Amino acid sequence: MAGDQRLVQELSRISGGIVAGADLQATLSGVVEGMRDATGAERCSIMLRTGGGSLRIRAACGLPEAVVERTRVPLGQGIAGAVAESGAARLLRDAASSPGASASSTVYAGASALCVPLRAQGEVLGVVNLSNKRSAAGEPAEFSEADLDTAVLLANQAALAIVAAEAEATRDEHGRLQAALSSLQEQVLSLESQAGALAVIQQVTDSLTAAGTLEEILEGVVQHTTRLLGARRGSLLLREPDSRLMRMHAAVGLPEKVVAKTRIEIGEGVAGRCAALGQPLLVRDIDDLRGQVPGAGERGAEYRNKSALCVPLTLHGEVLGVLNLNDRADGKELGPEDLFVAQIVANQAAVAIWNAQLRAQAVAAAEAHKALAVAREIQQSFVPRDVAADGLEIAARSVACAGAGGDYVDFWPRFGPDGEATGEWVLVMGDVSGHGVGAALVMATARAFLRGLLAQSRDLPALMARLNELLALDVRGGRFVTLFVGLLSPAEGRLRYASAGHDPPLHRRADGLVTELEATGPPLAVVSDAAFPSAEIRVGEGDWLVLTTDGAWELRDATGACFGRERLIRAID
Repeated sequence: MAGDQRLVQELSRISGGIVAGADLQATLSGVVEGMRDATGAERCSIMLRTGGGSLRIRAACGLPEAVVERTRVPLGQGIAGAVAESGAARLLRDAASSPGASASSTVYAGASALCVPLRAQGEVLGVVNLSNKRSAAGEPAEFSEADLDTAVLLANQAALAIVAAEAEATRDEHGRLQAALSSLQEQVLSLESQAGALAVIQQVTDSLTAAGTLEEILEGVVQHTTRLLGARRGSLLLREPDSRLMRMHAAVGLPEKVVAKTRIEIGEGVAGRCAALGQPLLVRDIDDLRGQVPGAGERGAEYRNKSALCVPLTLHGEVLGVLNLNDRADGKELGPEDLFVAQIVANQAAVAIWNAQLRAQAVAAAEAHKALAVAREIQQSFVPRDVAADGLEIAARSVACAGAGGDYVDFWPRFGPDGEATGEWVLVMGDVSGHGVGAALVMATARAFLRGLLAQSRDLPALMARLNELLALDVRGGRFVTLFVGLLSPAEGRLRYASAGHDPPLHRRADGLVTELEATGPPLAVVSDAAFPSAEIRVGEGDWLVLTTDGAWELRDATGACFGRERLIRAID
């Protein structure tokens, strides 16, 4: 039992390091010392995988500094390399004569040794080596199967600590991890509770080191903890994004309808107060909090024996949620030792929840990126190819600042009702406010409406008015569309156009004079009964007509300087 108590203390110390914000090297050094003390080994080292396909000692005790600095073990070679490659722990009765011992001679000493993998989320991060076991009397001793189980349990816990330390090093925006374990660590678990505590902590550790969905992790945490502490009911609440409300995600002993509807505001009731303070709470009688904590005791019937504990799930200085347990099935009160075990579980759960949320965010980002790529591919298919016909040369380009956007460029020869070419060319340039898939969808809608209307009529004022009415019915959220539509007749040497608030196209005549074609009406989908009169200019051989969106001249260089419309005009001139 003394060994179990020491093991629980080491587990508590390692899990406390996860939320206390220890850096990677401090975490590794603490794990080495803890595993040495828990197993009675004189030599202990942690080897982590490097990018070059080998293992390198990152922390050690009982080994010369020169050995630590120079030791490199290729994956698959030696005892450590084999364990790192297979992921299977090994108890060596005679390390010196074991296959591959020569490659690990600087790491192991003595006849008996242990080598266990550091596993997290299905991946082997490295190995822990233990050798030179000493008995309580200081005599040489052999490692046992119980020592191997202890080493595996501590290694799983250490792997979580390593993952948390490495993740924190790459996420400066989350700040430093805050200390979460309180003076309750001075409380010693009763001998009867320790055996059960070790079993459930090992179960929780095993489930958290394996990749799983967020809901699977939450259900496992509540079920394991309620079973360990003999509680009638348990629940886990997570804070809603950008809100002061917490929602119940998993529960034991509560009706599904209660789980589905429960929302608790930060600061309200026992759970809300725990989240607001970021500190564990132990309530022996809920009635004692009536009048002191808002909402406490209002659902007293649900507490039955009125004994409850609540621990925060804290990581990166932020309370992710709370773990609640109340009413022991044996009628006893929940005590400090129960709160101590629940906090160990909560520390591990916070890391697993954070990792699961990161995985979900990564999946969502990948899906969004894929959707943008598909939208961009479809949008690019709308851009017509360059043509040279009827004495004209027409070219178009569209480059979105994001994966997809609201820019619209189009041109095509116009045909009459009889299917014969009219000799006119339709020139279109548009821009939907905003960016992304939403703007691209509005652009596609405007394109479909416009092509349908132009197939029926060449009356630009009436056509633009009807298009405005149609878009006003479909476009929401304050979006609007600027649009230039021109009918160019090369044979007649004229361009008739209407512009709904669009960036003025530039007309450069053959003699070098540049003029701007101002808008003839407001943007579409802004004023439902707006008018869009048409205008006309003469065009001749050698003239240029340049249609752009504002992105062509709002482009900025590395210094932040804007290209500017005047520079665009000079470039054409």
